[in-house]
Amino acid sequence: MARINIVTPTFSATRFTGGIWCLMEYAAGLAARGHEVTVIPFLPRSEHPQWFDRPVGQIRTLTTKACLRRVCESAVDCARNMLRVILRQAPKRVLKPNLRGLAENLLFLRPGLLPQKLTSGVSTCYLPHVMPQADVTMATAWQTVLPVRMCGTGRLFYFMMHYEPYLAIDNSDPRFGEAGARMAYELNLEMIANSSWLKNKIEAEFPGRLVHLCPNAIDHKVFAGKPRTCSQNSEVAVISYSGRGVTWKGFREMAEAVKIARDYLPEVNLRWMVYGGAIPPPEKCIANYEPLGFLNHASLAKAYVSADILLSASWYESFPLFPLEAMACGLPVITTPLGTEDFAIHGETAEVVEPKDPKSIAEGLIRLIKDPSYRYRIAKGGNEISKGFTWERSVSRLERILLSSPSQTPVHKASLSRASIAP
Repeated sequence: MARINIVTPTFSATRFTGGIWCLMEYAAGLAARGHEVTVIPFLPRSEHPQWFDRPVGQIRTLTTKACLRRVCESAVDCARNMLRVILRQAPKRVLKPNLRGLAENLLFLRPGLLPQKLTSGVSTCYLPHVMPQADVTMATAWQTVLPVRMCGTGRLFYFMMHYEPYLAIDNSDPRFGEAGARMAYELNLEMIANSSWLKNKIEAEFPGRLVHLCPNAIDHKVFAGKPRTCSQNSEVAVISYSGRGVTWKGFREMAEAVKIARDYLPEVNLRWMVYGGAIPPPEKCIANYEPLGFLNHASLAKAYVSADILLSASWYESFPLFPLEAMACGLPVITTPLGTEDFAIHGETAEVVEPKDPKSIAEGLIRLIKDPSYRYRIAKGGNEISKGFTWERSVSRLERILLSSPSQTPVHKASLSRASIAP
């Protein structure tokens, strides 16, 4: 059995993103197979996730109490050596290590207050304190790649959950975010993509780089249902994910499309239900909606079953969970390409529309509302394809990748220098 470190973004006790949830599923699956798994948020003071109820191995982070204790210990050391310097019992240079240690431990207390340009340095200082020796160390976001490259042990992997340069627009410093994300691909970690689109994107952007493929999955015990036959009726309920307020999730385009569809079909009561941190407020939106708030998985499954159509209009994704969850619950899905290609086939398993194009999105919505037989057909196709995406399959695939012999591992052709092949 292997010792596996998984270095993740920070997470909270009560809320989660799809990416973090998937990482916990992989950790739980690997731990259940007997591997010694350690999950390590790349900055201190992440909270234990109450939203995930299965063992994931060990989660290592520094609590506020532990950080304060370290600060106090560093302050005592500084005071002791300061007194020695004042009494001329030691040269001033003995203070430098103590001052550095105190500064480091103070940063561990509130790393979230720091500009992003500094957090990589804090993470690189912090991880050696909590990361055990391992056979495999896996980064899972661009911010974790440099610390893993510098501090990780064993074989080093980068499990990519998106093409992260695209997400820099939501960064507090977009230029830095894009540069950091691109740099992460150049640090020669072995690479894993969660979708065929992302694998192809990386291999095209970085010629010579070969990438493993490990698609994510969903929990079929929670997300389950059958497509419903339907006829044209006077009310249709559409459900969407608001996307935490980030622009690339396409909330504005969905709102504009819903307005177009409502204007085109005045005889239909088109209810639009939105879950997540929806922005802007319903009364100020282009098209009003019913806010469902943040939903855990059980509540989300009930919300899917109560709806007729799932509408997604992201500019780009990399294996998003919510369209697949809705398919498993029996809903017909409207979605955009770029990252959904592993399960969204236009006219067969989904209505695939153009991103950033409210007219195209509205046309897809209108088609599903006006053509019940087509709606049922793609709901049935989506429901069937969703059954192939199980966590048993995904964990097995990741396990094979992580434990494959190095000779079976894709490499960066440009990296085969004398230094890189030296023992």
